This record gives sequence, structure tokens and C-alpha cells, in this order.
Amino acid sequence: QVARAVQARSRRRPRPPSAPAALLAMQMPSEAEAKAVEDAQWDAQDALARALSYLYRSSDKPVRAIAFEAGISPSYAYRLMTGERHPSWEAVRTFTLACGNDPDDLVDLWNAADGRPAPAAAVDYHLALAQFRSALRGLHLAEARPDPARLTSELPGASNNDARVVQTLLTAQRTTPAETLSWPVTAALTAALRGSQNRISQYWQTLRDTAPRPQPRIFTQAFG
Repeated sequence: QVARAVQARSRRRPRPPSAPAALLAMQMPSEAEAKAVEDAQWDAQDALARALSYLYRSSDKPVRAIAFEAGISPSYAYRLMTGERHPSWEAVRTFTLACGNDPDDLVDLWNAADGRPAPAAAVDYHLALAQFRSALRGLHLAEARPDPARLTSELPGASNNDARVVQTLLTAQRTTPAETLSWPVTAALTAALRGSQNRISQYWQTLRDTAPRPQPRIFTQAFG
């Protein structure tokens, strides 16, 4: 029932979402720019609903049990999964925990659905890596976690190293050096997961900018 409702919602347009406060404080955008912002927010809201629906389906728990653990009503839980309500972050966090998953994977999806821009560039490599990984894992959830090996096999120009990086980004707690992932491969992966390339590119660039630089090797023979 939830899956049918999510599918039906994806075929209709919602009421225009309210503009984020950050946009209202800026100069009025053009009609094309305003529509692009609206479309991006709609896509993010739909992706968030699909991710929550997938978490519910993969949990093997009834809606009532998840709602009880999350501290919300079953009807509200249903509306979150069908995208009829935009949830607070606390509702998303507790719902995700009730389904036995990591709420960090939903942070960027929720921010985008709420009309929030990607956060300011991180100055710490480990934070930049966590943000990049979280954003991609959220998109992966929204697509019902397709097999990473199949995903990378369909990405143009993806090397064996790219495949290993994508595999660990989407599945493992520890990640191989993700800054080695090229932008063309990252962009293709984002497109395959129906995500925003503009948004992911900010995380990717920050990761590259904060990555540790390899230290030059000096052999003992250089000192005689």
C-alpha cells in the first residue's frame, strides 16, 4: 500500500513548497531559477519519502511497531512514507532508528527536502568524507539500495579502484580514499541514483580540497 502511494505521488505535482528563508532574503530569482529551485526541492522530498518507505519495507516490522518506537502515530508514519507530509528532522531520525538504520544517511536528503543548501565547505577531511559518504548513501537508500557492483559496472570509465571506492562508500563503515574518485565517475553515479549533481559536486570538491597531500619520500642515499 505504501509502495503504491509513493508511486502515485511521483506522478503528480504537489503544491509549490514554501521558499526557504535564505532565498527570501536574496534578490528575487528569475522564473526559470525559481522553477529550478522548486523542482530540486520536489525531487528531494520525493527521494526522502522513497528512502523512508524503503527503510520500512526492509525492516520487516509493522507500521505500528515502527511508529511506537519513533514516538509518532501510525497515520503520521504512513504520511511520511508517501510524502504527504514533510517531516521534522526528529521524526526522520527516530523513524530511521526504529527501522534499525543510521540517521546520518538521511541528513542530506532531509536538508535538501527542507530547501536547505549544502553546508558550508568543511575544513576537516574526515568531516568532508562523512558528508560526501552520507549524501551518496542517502541517494542509494532512495533507490532501494541497488547492488553497488552492478552500479559501477554500468558507469562509463569506472576503473577497478573506482568500483572499490563506490563499494565501500555505499556499504562499509570504513572507506578507501574516496578523494581518488574522479568527478566524471561521481557525476555518473549521482545520475544513476537520480541525485542532484550540483549538490554532490560541492561535497566532492570539498573532499578533494581537504584530502591529505602525499608526503615526498626522501631516500637515505640522498644524505650520503
